[in-house]
Amino acid sequence: MIFVGRRSELDALDRLLDGALRGSGAVAMLSGDPGIGKTRTAEEFATAARSRGASVIWAKCFEGLSLPYAPWPAALAGDWPQESGLPALSAEDERLRLFEAVSAGVCNRQNPLILILDDLHLAQPSALQLLEHVSHSVPNAPVLVIGTHSDVGVDLAHPLTRCLAELRRNAVFVGLELEPLTSPEVRALVEALAEGEPDAALLRQVEKETAGNPFFITEVVTHLDAGGTIPATIRQAVGGRLARLSVNTNRILSLASAFSDAFDFRAVQAASDLPEEAVLEAVDEGLTARIIRPAGGERYEFAHRLFQQTLQQELSPSRRSRLHRRIVRAFEQLAAEGFDLPAAELARQYEGSR
Repeated sequence: MIFVGRRSELDALDRLLDGALRGSGAVAMLSGDPGIGKTRTAEEFATAARSRGASVIWAKCFEGLSLPYAPWPAALAGDWPQESGLPALSAEDERLRLFEAVSAGVCNRQNPLILILDDLHLAQPSALQLLEHVSHSVPNAPVLVIGTHSDVGVDLAHPLTRCLAELRRNAVFVGLELEPLTSPEVRALVEALAEGEPDAALLRQVEKETAGNPFFITEVVTHLDAGGTIPATIRQAVGGRLARLSVNTNRILSLASAFSDAFDFRAVQAASDLPEEAVLEAVDEGLTARIIRPAGGERYEFAHRLFQQTLQQELSPSRRSRLHRRIVRAFEQLAAEGFDLPAAELARQYEGSR
């Protein structure tokens, strides 16, 4: 699998591995948007860590998996604590005994260990509490714990937010947020995927549509012969993120996809016929999910053009033309209230409404 960039993140992990090899462990978190390369970066580092003599244990969280303490049983496998034959204790004492046993299993070792916990935003609260407990022993152990998590949906109320705060208090902690690939990195990835130098116009289009997201870049370039249709893998990924949003938010985003570029809050509200508070909540949810982002004032734009294009492709020609008509009527209503109409956008909406 092709891997490009992430040199600064890998260097930071290498420095933490240096400490773990000396018996001074740490916790690192790779975070960012879905598809940004968190798991792939962890895989690349794991390969390098093995070459330096470290053992690697990998465990992944799965959406909807309700097993207690998941993914820890998978991580420890045969070493998962067995409590048979031990005297019965209160529920809280049993929990503490389990936590101590896991911590000992992870940290009481001679050889260096890399423990990778993938997709922690999907972890059970009990698993995050166990990670907090283990982190107390990590600084004095040859262990580097690496977690990956999506930023999407991890708000102040999410269990992972509390866990991250505890990890910062308990251990040497490094947070590494993966940013979109730079223009040179996008070019390098496209060249590797296309096995040759890409056309300049195509390169600009790929970078604009994917906003430097490695997953989107890979899927778009791999399906270049699809006649401009969004690859099924991208539609599924975008559809999965939209499915987690409310009905009103999906309604607003579908309406917003009919705009040529950034969309104005007032225009969308007028075209939606929803109360202002409902549209505000929808915009807030879209921002939290990183489907849209601020574009100045009360204007917003899609974080990736592929989000907008996917939403557009879900609309039939009849529904699309009616959306344009509703936007035209909204512009006319706002014009009567003194709103300064964007001429180019208005012309495009008139054209689409025919």
